Amino acid sequence: MADRHDTALFWHPSPWISIHVVRNSLIMRSTRLIQQLSMLFCLILASNSFADHSSISREQKIKAAYLYHLTKFIDWPSEHPNKQSQAITICIAGNTTFTHFMLQLEARKAKGRPIHIEPLATPGDTSQCQLIFFQEGHQMEKGKSQQFSQQGTLSISENSNFIKNGGMVGMVIIDNHVRLHINPATIKQAGIMVSANLLEVATIVSRQGADLEI
Repeated sequence: MADRHDTALFWHPSPWISIHVVRNSLIMRSTRLIQQLSMLFCLILASNSFADHSSISREQKIKAAYLYHLTKFIDWPSEHPNKQSQAITICIAGNTTFTHFMLQLEARKAKGRPIHIEPLATPGDTSQCQLIFFQEGHQMEKGKSQQFSQQGTLSISENSNFIKNGGMVGMVIIDNHVRLHINPATIKQAGIMVSANLLEVATIVSRQGADLEI
């Protein structure tokens, strides 16, 4: 009887394996969902915690919150010109109203480091920028994508064709919500490391604009 019992267990393992696989899959999905909800909740809190600026829209506050939280999920290459500096420098190419609003971030820290906001009237010397944000209407100059890659600067924009033109991160509006589009290949070329938690809440795209599976 023991032999038959052992044989029965040997020949019918698949239901138990299937249950184990399904359970692990559900756990992984739940963990990802919690990570996504946690980051989105942090973005909402961050956007609400900014001082009131009637000239700044809710959308711009969300984008400012994204820029702040991106500094927590990024590791820059050791050879970046500003890597040894105590502050994380965020450069803003755009209108002065948003730039002045972003100055509030200088009262905060990311990974224990202070944040410095650097306005860029015209993108000239960007070697000290660890992150550069191009507002709508401010295009990345031709050849700059290669320069940013070489100096390890994370480039971000709210312009729709930014990633197609060699940019790394795009902030796009979908169903009235700000969404992140990320090109990991372009970021990797710059030697920048992106947290998997950030990739979980973003849409992964190629330079050709196609969504990719991760």
